[in-house]
Order: sequence, then C-alpha cells, then structure tokens
Amino acid sequence: MTSVVPDPAVRTIVDIVRSQRDSVAPAIVFEGSVRSFADLHRRSNQTAQLLRSLGVTRGDRVLFLEKNRPEFFDLVFGAAKLGALCIPVNWRLSERELTHVLVDAAPTVVVTGSHGASSLPGIQ
Repeated sequence: MTSVVPDPAVRTIVDIVRSQRDSVAPAIVFEGSVRSFADLHRRSNQTAQLLRSLGVTRGDRVLFLEKNRPEFFDLVFGAAKLGALCIPVNWRLSERELTHVLVDAAPTVVVTGSHGASSLPGIQ
C-alpha cells in the first residue's frame, strides 16, 4: 500500500490549479487533446472574469448542463475562484426533472452547449 503525502499548498479546490499555474504537466486529456495546468489556470481565470461580468459572486450557483467537455473544468475552477459553486447536471434529464433541479438550485447562470440546450426550450 502506498501512502499519499498531501501537498501543503493545496487546501482548497482552487489551490489545485494555483499551485501548478506554471506547470506544463497535463491536467486534462480529452479525445486526444491535452491541456496543461498552466492552460487550466489561465482559462479558469478567464471563466471567472466572464462569470463575474454576468453577476456571479461568492455563494452563487452556476449550473452546467452538457455532455462531458474539458470546458467543464474551466467552469468548476473559475466559479471556485469567485467563491461560487458549479453544479453539473445530467443533460439527459426529463423536462420535469430539469425543472425541479433549476428551481431547487436557483442558479445565477446556466452554462450549456448544444446537447444541454436542447433540454431547455420547454422549461417554464
């Protein structure tokens, strides 16, 4: 059995990318594409700035409705940098289920792509 020695620089989820902000080591590998920790740090900063411009602040919820995408991690870390929470939602939920999640979560922003967007038109 191997033991894992915790990195004292990592105390929060945001510290994962901040502690590796200059690293070219792979952070995400998706369908043959590789993103480094430096890329993830930069992209999550840009996402945080975009979310802030949309009114997202500490304690807010940002809902992600889409298939698995590397951009999900930009959103998770970007929201965390603002003190907000990213809520991933299964894009295959029925309209009734999705309505319940939206009402319960009360997100400030909903982020979606083509697959998730097809679930939204009938939502009241």
